[in-house]
Amino acid sequence: MFRFAAVLALVLISTPTWAQEIHSSLCLLGCPAGSPASNDLIIRDIYILSSNDQTKFSDWAAYVVTADTLGPTRKRRWKADPALADTETLEPSDYRGAHAALHTDRGH
Repeated sequence: MFRFAAVLALVLISTPTWAQEIHSSLCLLGCPAGSPASNDLIIRDIYILSSNDQTKFSDWAAYVVTADTLGPTRKRRWKADPALADTETLEPSDYRGAHAALHTDRGH
């Protein structure tokens, strides 16, 4: 019995938590796997994403584009995601110089 428990404990310890499968209709071919276990999985009605606590960027995001979701753009009112702690999200000042350095801007 002790040997079985020791082997089971070893298997559980060596199995990364990110190895679990994520099933969502927003990931038509399956959601990506392999994100760090410390990532936050944010699930909304129209998207799902894996937010990286270290980089404060999402490692991946999934959403379905349909005729109903396309339309005229409106002015965005950026705000922090309430599901994330203040230490897990970027401040507006963090984006200063991002376009010049990375050819990206807030939201991309």
